[in-house]
Amino acid sequence: MQNFLTPFFNGPIRTERILSVPRNRRMGFIDTHDIGACAAAILISGNQRHIGQTYHLDNGHDVWWFDEVADLMSDVFGQPITYDGTDETFLRICGDGVKTYIGRPDADQYFLNYFQFEQDNETVWRKSDIVQFLTGKPAKTLRQWLSDNKHLILGQ
Repeated sequence: MQNFLTPFFNGPIRTERILSVPRNRRMGFIDTHDIGACAAAILISGNQRHIGQTYHLDNGHDVWWFDEVADLMSDVFGQPITYDGTDETFLRICGDGVKTYIGRPDADQYFLNYFQFEQDNETVWRKSDIVQFLTGKPAKTLRQWLSDNKHLILGQ
């Protein structure tokens, strides 16, 4: 979710009201605060069964296509956010931000390759109760997170 606060996503959302993420694909979402809460719960747990385990964290609510995320943003923000999944738009409106944020001149091409990897593996996304299982409370939904961070995303 916090990726929507980075310059290469929120810059285009702020200036052009476009969510530009190549490869319209399914994605699971989780707030980094929930990731931290899970890590803390594991670290302070006396349950030895956590040792050696791998947990795939998701918020248990949201597995969305990116065009659906743009629709959700439009609803939460009260203004239209369009989705554009073309490489050309991503390179035009996100390329410089990606390069600056990552600090590499080839970062835009890296992300295009990474987005293709994510599309090729989009079937791995699912909803689980893992956050609630580990922390005892439900994870934040994408809708809640967008509402809480509207001003940071839109710059208002």
